[in-house]
Amino acid sequence: MTTLVTHSHTAGIHWQVPAYYTPPVLIGVGSFGAVGSSIDSRTGEEVAIKKIQNPFFLNRIQAVEAEHRAAVAGKETVRAQQIYAQSQQIQRQAKQLYREVKLLRFMTHPNIIAMRDIYISRTADGGEDVYIVMQKMGADLKRIVQVQVLSDEHCQHITYQIVKAIAYVNSAGIMHRDLKPENIAMNENMELRVLDFGMARGVNQTGSGHTGYVVTRHYRAPEVLCFEFDAEKLNYTEGVDSWALGCIIAEQITGQVLFQGSNFIEQLSAIGEKLGRPPQSFVAAIANEDVRAFTNGLPEHPAQTLAEYFEANKSVGEDVDVNPHAIDLITRLVAFHPAERLKACDALAHPYFASIRDQASELQSEVRFDESFEHMNLNVQGWHELFMMELLAVKENVDGAAAALAAAAGGAGGGGAAAAAAAAAAGGGF
Repeated sequence: MTTLVTHSHTAGIHWQVPAYYTPPVLIGVGSFGAVGSSIDSRTGEEVAIKKIQNPFFLNRIQAVEAEHRAAVAGKETVRAQQIYAQSQQIQRQAKQLYREVKLLRFMTHPNIIAMRDIYISRTADGGEDVYIVMQKMGADLKRIVQVQVLSDEHCQHITYQIVKAIAYVNSAGIMHRDLKPENIAMNENMELRVLDFGMARGVNQTGSGHTGYVVTRHYRAPEVLCFEFDAEKLNYTEGVDSWALGCIIAEQITGQVLFQGSNFIEQLSAIGEKLGRPPQSFVAAIANEDVRAFTNGLPEHPAQTLAEYFEANKSVGEDVDVNPHAIDLITRLVAFHPAERLKACDALAHPYFASIRDQASELQSEVRFDESFEHMNLNVQGWHELFMMELLAVKENVDGAAAALAAAAGGAGGGGAAAAAAAAAAGGGF
């Protein structure tokens, strides 16, 4: 069991962290909780600590279930439905946290954010906060593109790292599903990491439908846009990641979002303006009549080619031409029909990367991600149990250097998973 030290922030956030982490400095707040930067005094590494406030609602879920039973017994239909919706949302959040931790533990790649540790702390009211410790990176790509002009050489190095990461992710049967410049971060040495796998899913070989609520709209593939009104037939592939890749490369060149719309109609119109009308094989598959009619009404040909668009909107100097290989790569990645879209693994061999390619660094996953849990119908307690198994696995897989440090500090408390689980039940952090 690790002893936790409490630190309070002026924003009213209370952190409980192991003593070897310096007091977290708040760097972001979201609906999930907060993120703070800290330094691991054992290694000197700067880390990001993500605090998720009481995600499993263990101190409330039984009361919620009791309220639902009482509402059903009292024939309070509306109230019963509201309470049931609340309990379902808690279950979805519990499953999502389990999925994210399972994915982070599964993936090992130099261009994917690494999870350093995970632990829990009991709250005064019987809740359980979760802390995930990850590598701390520098600015995200969105901010970098906004404040500086990237040379073609910069774009090549950045894009090659992103493609390597996504090729690895897809090789494991995983779709990131939320690729965007904000989810890509770099340090001062141009070392890049892909972040935020909260929306990631397995490719799903069973063929069942996916949700349409994926990817920030500007990076959302047309098959997701056109089928989000017919979720039963929405069954996309890793092509959604390829589309987002093309959009991200384009944004590095121009400093502008490639396809920018504030709603479905504007977004699909922006795509049609630059790519023209999709092939009939794509249009014919759209089940919703209104969406099919709108898509079929897009201009047959784009107002200008992508080459003309980049030449007119490039952020580099007037005397510098946009690399034609970059334009070709983008064109292949944003093909309207997903079947015609270049996969990340194939993009690695594109001429755009010929001068910098290092095939030895192009890692593939040796096994596919086990997504069998996606079909499990568990309550919150069930997802919590699976989460605890992942947490214990993280603890057991501590690298040799960290284990040596712990042993030197006299902290090798023995007991394995059973002792750790017992310590958690007793209210300790681990």
